[in-house]
Amino acid sequence: MSTLLNPDDNKVKKENNFADKEITTDDRSVRREIYQGYYVFLIPKDKTVNFRIIAIKAINKEATQRDVYWVAQSYHNFKTHKWLSFKVKGKEKSKEQSRTLAEHLNFLNEGYQDHKGEKYTEEGTKYVGKNYAKASYQKLMGKDTFGYITYKCNTLGAGIWLEGVNYRPGWMSQGAFVIAVDTPQITTFYAKKRLNTQERKLQFIHKDIQALETKLEYSNIVDLYIALHNVPYYDIELTVTVDGKVLEQEHISLNRNIDNPALDYNIEQRYELYIKPEWIDTLNHEAGTNNEDSIKTGKLSIVLVPNRAVMHAPYTEEQVKKLKKEITFKINYKDAWSIDTDEQEWIPQIVEIYEAPLVTQDYEECGYSSIQVDDGVNTPVYLLKEEGNGCLSANKTTEILEYVAGNKNNTHEITILLKDVDTQECYEAGFDNATGRSKSHKDNIFIVPDYDIEKDSNTAVIIGRETKSKKWELFAQNRFEDTPVFKELGKRTQEQLKFRLAYPYDAYNEHTFLLKYLTFQIKPEYLPIVIQTCRYVRTPVFKVYPDVVFVYHYMYNPKKELWFNNTKVDLPELKADAVSYVKDIVDWLFDPLKPILEKMGVGKEMLSMIKKYVNSPSPEQKTGFHMIADGEEINYSQLQPYKAYLHYQMILIALLPLIIELLLIYLTRGKNLQTKLGKIAKKAQNISKDLKDLGSKYNIEVTYPQLAINYGMYRQQEKTGDIATVLECNLQAAPLIGLKTTQKFDFEFPGGKVGLKAIFEGKIDIDLNLKYNTYTEVFTLTKNARDQVGKSKIPFKAGDVIKADRYITCEVKTILDIDKQGDFRIIGIPIPYNIKVDTKFDINGTIGMETRFGYHKEHGLYYQNSYYFTGANGKYKVDAEISAGIFGMKHKSGGGDTAKWEKIQVLKPFTWQEPRIYLVKTFKNLATTNKNNSKHVTAPKAPQVDFSTYNSTTKH
Repeated sequence: MSTLLNPDDNKVKKENNFADKEITTDDRSVRREIYQGYYVFLIPKDKTVNFRIIAIKAINKEATQRDVYWVAQSYHNFKTHKWLSFKVKGKEKSKEQSRTLAEHLNFLNEGYQDHKGEKYTEEGTKYVGKNYAKASYQKLMGKDTFGYITYKCNTLGAGIWLEGVNYRPGWMSQGAFVIAVDTPQITTFYAKKRLNTQERKLQFIHKDIQALETKLEYSNIVDLYIALHNVPYYDIELTVTVDGKVLEQEHISLNRNIDNPALDYNIEQRYELYIKPEWIDTLNHEAGTNNEDSIKTGKLSIVLVPNRAVMHAPYTEEQVKKLKKEITFKINYKDAWSIDTDEQEWIPQIVEIYEAPLVTQDYEECGYSSIQVDDGVNTPVYLLKEEGNGCLSANKTTEILEYVAGNKNNTHEITILLKDVDTQECYEAGFDNATGRSKSHKDNIFIVPDYDIEKDSNTAVIIGRETKSKKWELFAQNRFEDTPVFKELGKRTQEQLKFRLAYPYDAYNEHTFLLKYLTFQIKPEYLPIVIQTCRYVRTPVFKVYPDVVFVYHYMYNPKKELWFNNTKVDLPELKADAVSYVKDIVDWLFDPLKPILEKMGVGKEMLSMIKKYVNSPSPEQKTGFHMIADGEEINYSQLQPYKAYLHYQMILIALLPLIIELLLIYLTRGKNLQTKLGKIAKKAQNISKDLKDLGSKYNIEVTYPQLAINYGMYRQQEKTGDIATVLECNLQAAPLIGLKTTQKFDFEFPGGKVGLKAIFEGKIDIDLNLKYNTYTEVFTLTKNARDQVGKSKIPFKAGDVIKADRYITCEVKTILDIDKQGDFRIIGIPIPYNIKVDTKFDINGTIGMETRFGYHKEHGLYYQNSYYFTGANGKYKVDAEISAGIFGMKHKSGGGDTAKWEKIQVLKPFTWQEPRIYLVKTFKNLATTNKNNSKHVTAPKAPQVDFSTYNSTTKH
C-alpha cells in the first residue's frame, strides 16, 4: 500500500517480446485511460462491450497471426494463477479446450522444424491451462486484428484483466483492466463514537448518515468510514467545524494499491478522529454545572482534492468538484470532564489507547521504535513496530503468545524490550516528575498483575513479588520444584522486563497427576503482563502449555521391538515361563471339574482343548504406559497398582484363545445349540475343523500375528509461535497372518538318490507409521520409520501412513547323493573304483506386492503399489571322494577338508514402484472424462524392469 505515486508510473508498462499488441474497442461509451502504468477500459455497468486485439508490429508476422489467444482473470485475482474460462455465444456452458496452452504450443511446434525443440511448461505459461480462447486473424479497416469477444459486468467497481497473448501472459501493455464504473461519487460517509478503547477487529461499515446521534466528549475517538467510487486520482480533505470555527483540516491520502491498481476504483478508507481537549479553550466551551449538559454543535465535512503525484483524467474534474458530504455532531462538556488549563497538554499522553492509532501519532512526545518480545530462540514478536512514515503499526488483537514449558528443566527466558526509548521531548515540554507538578511525564513501567502489588490508595506500582506465595507441589519425592509461571530475572527498568516462563505442575503425587491428565485438568496457564508507557498501554498474554508427553506400548511376540522415539523403557513382561505357570493353574483348576464336564456332554472336547492349550508354545508380551513431564519420566508400568493391572490384562490376552475355544465347544455341544449364537458358533467351529483338516492333508501351518505397537501424544511450538498437538502411532504386524507348507520329494536312480524339500510361505505384513500435526494438518514420519522397512527395501516416505505387504517366499533344499562302484579293465586286468559325491544346494527368493496408503495436504488420499523380487539367492557345497586301483588309493575334493558353503545368485532382484494415485484427483478426472463423453482410453505405459542391476528404491 502507498499514498504517493511516481508520475513515471503513468507510462504504460511495455512488453519485451517479438510482437507488440494492444486491446481496442469501437464502443464509444467506453473510455480508455492509463493508470499506474496500465491501460484501463472504463465501461458502463450492465452494458455489453466488444473488444479486439490489434497488432502494432510483429517480427514474425506469420507466427503472430497463427498464435494469438485471449486470457482473462477476475480483477481481484490479478497476477495470480486463477484464470477465467470463455463462453461460446448462445451457449450456457463455458468452452474448454482439449489441450492446455502449454500442450497446444508444444503440439504446434512439432509441425515446425525451426521450433521443434522448443518446449513450453505449465509454469512457463503461468498455469493458464485450458482457460484460453483462440483469437482468429482478421484484416479490419487496413489493420491486423485478432479475435472478437464481448463482456458485461453488473457490479460497480468490479471487472476483469483481459490480455491478448502469443505464448504467455505478461500483465503489461498487451492487456488491460476492464472496470464497470459510474460517475465519480462518495458512496459512504459514516461516523461512529468508539465506545471501548480495546475494540477488536473493526469491520468497515457501508452506510450514510447526516447526524451522529451519540453525544461526544473531549478525548473521545470517532471512527470515520469513507468509501469512494471512480476517483483514483483524488485524496480526501476532512474539515471539522464547531460554531463556525475550523478546528481541524486534515488531508487524508488514500490507501492506493500498487500491486493491483484496479482495486483503486472502489476504495474504502477508515480514519480516526481525536476530539482534542485543547478545543475547549479554542471554543471557550464552559462546563455545565450540577450535572447539566453543555452542548456545542459541530460539522464534519469531506471533499475530494487532487493528488498531484498522480496524473489526472481531466474529464472528472467538474464532476468531482461537486462531491461533498457532511455529518453533524454534538460535544457535551460536563463537570466530570472539566479539565484545568494546566492539564490539557498532557491528557492525550495518558489516555489508555490500547491499540496504536491507525493514521496519526500527533500529540505523542515520547518516542521508541518498537515493543518486542524475544525468547532467544524464535524470531522476536513485535507488539508495536515503527514503520517508515513514523507511525507505529500493530495488529488489531491482543497478542496471545503461546509456549510449551516444563517446571525446572524445560523453561523459557523471555525479554520484553522497548527499543530506542527517547523521552527528551517529553521532558523538555516541562513534564518532569521531580517538580511535583500535576502535569508530568509518565514513566514506562511493566506490571505483572498476579505477581506485583499496589499501595493502598495510590496507583504507583511496587515492583516485587507478592508476600503470599503460590504453591505448586508435585510428588512427595520432590520430582519438580515449587516453580511458579513467572519468575523475574534481573532488575526491571523502563526499557526492559526479563523473566522465566515455566509451567506449574499442580499435583500431590504420580496418581493425582495421571488422574488430572486423563480427566483433562492439566490445562494451559495464562500470564497477562501490562506494558504501560507514556504513549500506549499494551497487554500481551503468555499462554503456557504443559510439556507432558503420554506414551503407550504393547508388544505380542514381536519380530522387532518398536519404541516411541526409539527410546527403550522398562515394561512389565509376560514371558513364556510366566504363561506356563498360568497354564499349570488352568490345569489344576479344571481337574476337579472333569466329572461335571463329562456329564454335560462336552467334557472330552473341553479337556482335550485344555490339554492342547497347556502343551502349546506361549508367546511373550510386553505392555505399559508412561508420561514425560519436564523432561523426566514417570513410568506407571513399574508403579502399583498399574503394574499389577497390566499383568492381569496380559494374562487375559494369553487366556483368550482358550476362552474362545471353550465357548465354541459349549455353544455347539451344550443346551444352547439351537440358539442363533449357537448356530453361528457351530459354523465357526466347522470352518475351524475344515482348516485343520486342510492343514493336516497338505501340511499347512498357520503363522499367527506378531505385534509391536506404540502411541504418543504431546504438544510442540511451531516456528510461527503457534502450539500444535502432535499424535504419533506406530504399528507393525510382521506378520499379520501367514501360511506355510512343506513338500518333500525323494527318488532314487542307479548309483544315487535325490532328496528335495520345497518350503512355500505366504505372509501379510502391516505397518502403520503416523505422525500428525493438528495445526499444520501435515502427516510426517516418526523415528520408527527406519525400522519399518519391509521386503521391498523401500522406506516409508513423507505422507505414507499404512503399508500392506503381501509376499510369498520359496525355499528349495536339494540333496544329491551319488555312490557308484565298479571296475574298468586295462590290458584285460580289472581295476576297481568307487565314486562318492555329496551335494547340497539351497536356494530361496521372495516375490511380493506392497501397497501404501497415505495423505497429501493438497491432493488428499492416495495409494501406491510396488512390485519386487528379492532375487534367487542360494548356496551350495560339494563333497567328493574317489578311490581307484587294487590298493584303494583315495582322493578327496578340497584337499581333504570338509567342503564349505559357497554363495550363488541365480536371478537378480528388482523393484518397481508405481506413481501415487490420488483418489480425489482420479475421481475428478473420471467425472471430466464422462462429462466429455470420451470414448478413447489410453493404456498406461508398461513398466520397464531391469534384471541386470539391483534397484532397492525407485525414482518415482
